[in-house]
Amino acid sequence: MFSLVAPSVDVYPTSAIIVEGNSITLSCNASGKPEPLISWTKIGESGQVLSQSSLLRLVNVQRPGTPDSVIQYQCTASNGVESPAVDTAEVIVNCKCFFL
Repeated sequence: MFSLVAPSVDVYPTSAIIVEGNSITLSCNASGKPEPLISWTKIGESGQVLSQSSLLRLVNVQRPGTPDSVIQYQCTASNGVESPAVDTAEVIVNCKCFFL
């Protein structure tokens, strides 16, 4: 017999700054018993799952239409024990500016 353990989750990096057009990989480390299922979503969008892997690879990231140029990605770990665990990564996308 094994004991049930509620999920816990940590994302890395929790905050990152990149230049638009570049790529980044976010990592979601989840634990619990039974082993939790992972899902990545983009905050502010309709809950569409971007990935069900511990790694979320973002390619050719573009600046959002927000004044602070921040995009938030949420990792959720769920195993049916208590409530799902959630952690958020914040990606700040700087302008790829060209000066002559």
